[in-house]
Amino acid sequence: MKELLKKLDRVLEEEKKCLLDGKYTQLESLVEVKVQLSDAIASQASILTKEAIVYIDKKLKRNEALLQSAQRGIKSAMAHLHEVAENPFQSYTKDGHRSPLAREKKVSQNL
Repeated sequence: MKELLKKLDRVLEEEKKCLLDGKYTQLESLVEVKVQLSDAIASQASILTKEAIVYIDKKLKRNEALLQSAQRGIKSAMAHLHEVAENPFQSYTKDGHRSPLAREKKVSQNL
């Protein structure tokens, strides 16, 4: 059991590192390992100590908060990119407020 907990701890630390480093594509493989280890630990749950449960739960909650934060950041970035695509001619005033840039008017010459 102790070895399973150590492996899960290493996976949770690796998951944390991926979340902090923005390496989101690596999370999928970690989830698979995490599920396998969690299932193996759950099958022996009756011999888990309260301290072990609290320790792992704390790390799981930390990683969940990091994941939610990453998701909010990605959604915010996507919304900003969409906004820039829709309104590309904007700037900021000296007070920090958004202001549309004046587009150059095309002058047509009548010959």
